Amino acid sequence: MGSFTTQEGKQENMASQASTDTGMKPSLGLTGVTINALAPAVIRTPLVEATPPDVVEAMLSRIPMGRPGELSEVAAMLAMIASPDCSYTTGFTFDLSGGRATY
Repeated sequence: MGSFTTQEGKQENMASQASTDTGMKPSLGLTGVTINALAPAVIRTPLVEATPPDVVEAMLSRIPMGRPGELSEVAAMLAMIASPDCSYTTGFTFDLSGGRATY
């Protein structure tokens, strides 16, 4: 899905829309195709680094881990989602929010 938005629930909507747009049906799983999404919170990127510190602190204050995610963590999660280890999971949004989805 590739969207890094701060609107709560946006990623889930996008994953749902993607499954609708691609005509995802239970029979699609029989082909070995899986459709999943990744819902990150604040990830340390040049854009976040350029954001005013008070804005970043406000965002981080809502994340139980108290820090931004790292690009290496995004890459590791995406690699797992795309790997054979995740071949049984489809139609799911993986949370990469540092616990933000817990409230």
